[in-house]
Amino acid sequence: MKKMIKKFLYLFKKKKYLHIDFTSYIDKSTSILRKKQLSIGKNSYIGADCTIMNLLSPVIIGNYVMVGPQVMMITGNHRTDVIGEYMINVGNDLKLPENDQPIIIDDDVWIGARAIILKGVTIGKGSIIGAGAIVTKNVPPYSIYVGNKVIKARFNEEQIIQHEKLLKEKYGGQN
Repeated sequence: MKKMIKKFLYLFKKKKYLHIDFTSYIDKSTSILRKKQLSIGKNSYIGADCTIMNLLSPVIIGNYVMVGPQVMMITGNHRTDVIGEYMINVGNDLKLPENDQPIIIDDDVWIGARAIILKGVTIGKGSIIGAGAIVTKNVPPYSIYVGNKVIKARFNEEQIIQHEKLLKEKYGGQN
């Protein structure tokens, strides 16, 4: 994942590059605020009526990711601590680094319908995000996250090793 992030951030800073692998699909009804701050790996699917509000920070989606309908990903937040100014008038020029942070979705993740992924979140490899979940904190690899918390591990440690070994054998180690 770190390699993918480094590669994307290089492209993002140097070329303002949009990357969507040709094997991935984004439904035509999906709304993307800043297309040049989006990276989608191989064989990923973004369902109908999704909203990707990547304000000042990127959204990085890995390989083999399934995103259900009406999922929202929002990388930014309003600054609420400016005294003497309406929040609507506090623009991007006054934002602090903590007000906008990337969203990173690792490989082999399934995000259920109407889930909301907020700024600064990394969803670990192989995780499942339940429909309607609100994700405000990082999700460990191979976890099942429902509502607003991790409810259980998807696999135990031995099963993770076996799963990744079988994937390597079946797909030749490709991501």
